[in-house]
Amino acid sequence: MTKDKQIESILRKLEDIGLEPCACAMSCDKSTVSRLKEHIPKLVAMLDTLGLRVVPSSSVCVPEAEYRAILCIAGRALSREAEADRALMEREGGDGW
Repeated sequence: MTKDKQIESILRKLEDIGLEPCACAMSCDKSTVSRLKEHIPKLVAMLDTLGLRVVPSSSVCVPEAEYRAILCIAGRALSREAEADRALMEREGGDGW
């Protein structure tokens, strides 16, 4: 996710959830949270410098090398499954349905 997308994501989420829950979590006023919005681009830049990024809490994050390995393995498995399906259809002489 690019820095701009991270900033958009934070601002959108803040708009969806509202200032009150964030202010409560931060033990401050809503006005403080509102003023912090102008610093979000700087915060995202700092996180990027630290090698970190903003992702949804529902995301599962893995190192890039592992992600690429998973894609490779899944791609090979799906390719072999498709080849097996084609071979089965050819052997049965039908369309598979």
